[in-house]
Amino acid sequence: MRAILAALAAMVLLAVAPLPARAQACPADSELAYICGVQKPEDVLRLADTPFLVSSGFTPGAGLKLVDTRRRVAELWFTGAAEQVVRDAAAWPQCPGPLDPALFNARGLSLSRLDDGKWRLLAVNHGGRESIEVFDVDLAAPRPRLAWRGCLPMPPGRWRTPSRALPMARSWRRC
Repeated sequence: MRAILAALAAMVLLAVAPLPARAQACPADSELAYICGVQKPEDVLRLADTPFLVSSGFTPGAGLKLVDTRRRVAELWFTGAAEQVVRDAAAWPQCPGPLDPALFNARGLSLSRLDDGKWRLLAVNHGGRESIEVFDVDLAAPRPRLAWRGCLPMPPGRWRTPSRALPMARSWRRC
């Protein structure tokens, strides 16, 4: 638990300064071990009983980061690779199409367990479109897997804060 709290504190501290174009060293000090690679984290969630965290990134292209608390490493989680795009048009027919990872600007996060043992991750997106992006998370592998399933677009010209948007999306049938 202490390692997770230290990782969260380090991500908050790193969020106040922009990352340079080149790799940044993150040496530990006497009290904290820092994690590089996160960009303006808005929300951080623990992925069930695993050593992994997911962090949002509130800047275009920052998207979602998978944080390994054992190795103290953060990496871009949703890259838009073919195996990460598994659209469920029947469950999310109003979604215009896959999420553009270059524009993905994640803010609010919500994680809930599905009936099949997998997890549903909702992320409020402000990049390219105002929407709630829907992901399935599989924790069975040594490294969690993420699959984009669809989205719930906000009406044109309007966007919702996480506190209003996520409960609305959670009320949808868990497909």
